[in-house]
Parts: sequence; C-alpha cells; structure tokens
Amino acid sequence: MRLLCLLFFIALDSYVVLVFFKQKTRQNALKSIAYLIGFMVVSSAITHLSIPATKQLNELAKNALTSFSIILFAAFFCQLIAILVKRVIDWHRENNSANLHRQPIRFAIERQEQLINFANYFYFASSLLVLWGIWLGPA
Repeated sequence: MRLLCLLFFIALDSYVVLVFFKQKTRQNALKSIAYLIGFMVVSSAITHLSIPATKQLNELAKNALTSFSIILFAAFFCQLIAILVKRVIDWHRENNSANLHRQPIRFAIERQEQLINFANYFYFASSLLVLWGIWLGPA
C-alpha cells in the first residue's frame, strides 16, 4: 500500500512540478492549488481532529498531507526561481546594459531557460527524496 502511495505521489509530483505550471495559466493554476489545499484540509482534519478512524488511515492521511505539502512547496519554489531569474535578467537589461557582455551576466542571459529548468529538476529530485522518506522510511 505504501509503495502504491509513493508511486502516486511521484506521478503527481512530476506532473505538478515539471509539467503543470509550464502549460497552465495563472488562474487555472490557482484553482488547482485550491483543490490541493482542500485535500490537505481534509487530511488534516482526519489526522489532527481525532476523527474516529483506524490507525492505518490516520497514518496514510498524515503521510498524504505531508506529501501534498512537499509537492506544493516544490512547485512554489520552482515558480519563485523562474520569477527571480527573469527579474534579475530584466534588471540587468534595463539598468546595466553597458555590462551585458561580461561573463556572469552574459552566461545568465544566454542560458536563462536552462537555469530555470535546472532549478525545476533540482526541486523535483529533492521532493522525490523527501517523498521516498515519507512513504518508505521507518514507520
């Protein structure tokens, strides 16, 4: 059961972090985040409000809540890095145009998408490690 949950959350993580925010508009992304937060609230209610349930259901709800939190944090930081890289490069284009040929700035401008993709894959790999620990770590 834990392995199936891990596979589900890995699939969800790969979709949310690597695919979803690249193809959706901001309004659709906010709707989907609202659904994920709603599920987190239900999981939190099962876990923390002592709703009568089996110990295994409480553990699954707690792990699911933590997994959704990790996925949302990874998606948030992927978006944050994309915004920061674009703003820094735009600032240099507007206020530092005389030095655009210098190396650190030129590297960032020429490889803007690669920097953002690297950050996305870094946060994806980090969230995979955390999900692995949540679902297959010691109980």
